[in-house]
Amino acid sequence: MNEHAALISILERLSQIQELLDQLASEKKDNTDSPQFVELMDELRLLTAELRKQCGV
Repeated sequence: MNEHAALISILERLSQIQELLDQLASEKKDNTDSPQFVELMDELRLLTAELRKQCGV
């Protein structure tokens, strides 16, 4: 996978995570302790770090 394709893949997954977090946030109950929320936040942090690495920032 070339660098551009890797960045596109990361950005696509970040978009999916954003949508899922928006869904969780729109629910009436507090989801910040749910396993899904924690897992998504962890993945978001990892992907953000990888994107920064790929971009050299």
